[in-house]
Amino acid sequence: MGVFFGLGILINIVAYNHAYQFTHYSNSLQPKTQISPQTSLLEVLSILFFSIENPRPKNHKFPRKSFKTYSLEAPVKIECWEITVPNARETILLFHGYGGEKSGMLPLADAFLEMGRNVVLVDFRGSGNSEGNEVTIGYKEAQEVKAVFEFIQNKLNHESNHRLILFGTSMGATAIMRAVAKLQIQPDALILECPFASLVNTVKNRFRMRKLPPILLSELLVFWGSVQGNFWGFDHEPIRYASQIKCPVLLMHGAKDEKVTLESIQKIYSQLGDKKFLKIFPNLQHQSYLLASPNVWKQVVQEFFDNIKTQ
Repeated sequence: MGVFFGLGILINIVAYNHAYQFTHYSNSLQPKTQISPQTSLLEVLSILFFSIENPRPKNHKFPRKSFKTYSLEAPVKIECWEITVPNARETILLFHGYGGEKSGMLPLADAFLEMGRNVVLVDFRGSGNSEGNEVTIGYKEAQEVKAVFEFIQNKLNHESNHRLILFGTSMGATAIMRAVAKLQIQPDALILECPFASLVNTVKNRFRMRKLPPILLSELLVFWGSVQGNFWGFDHEPIRYASQIKCPVLLMHGAKDEKVTLESIQKIYSQLGDKKFLKIFPNLQHQSYLLASPNVWKQVVQEFFDNIKTQ
């Protein structure tokens, strides 16, 4: 009995430490810990029982075009870049994924600018030039989506025909979905790349990718992450947010994505409203679809813009 009790304590200590490292960036200069198919069992066990490096994402370049920098309270202080083009009638707000920052969204920004849209790039909490070191996988980040949306909405208040469209990838997509469903913002359209269906399931998928048993460990990770971050990760289910989204949505996914399954995307798509479009990239994983397949991505996005132009 004592052995099982001790084992239970050990498992919870490991889960607590990993939950903290997963939901908090460090100031380490070491590269992020990666596990690949070539990683040995001994190395995997070492990472499992000791620690991982999860360095704070930093902006590594700046826009080539003239831009404005804004600092917003959301409630932590977050930083945004705004880039405009003449006579634009739409602004795209761009929200990055886990471990990302706004400079990583510059290729997307350039693509939207070429299409004649203004863009606003956002550093979530803990990333780039925003405050803190915490990340909640889209839960609290939804507040930041709302803050940026309302700031740009108020800034454009005199332009009644100017539309706001939200773009997010992975964690950024789930933060957008939560902001629309739970915080009642009303954008004109959404472009979502590979949002996960639930936080618990996406953690399980990561355990499966590492050839580790997902049962119990994933639940413990979500539980301790919730305790540390003061949010309830078991309720973080974008598949439920989807049914409350009524604006037009372009949903995109890579069929070979192991982090977010095709089944999850199909479930999310089934819950969205009537104005929805789905694009599956058959050979892509959890990656930038624009960089991997630029011509197809631009065509799909332009067709989406054309479809919603009169709505």
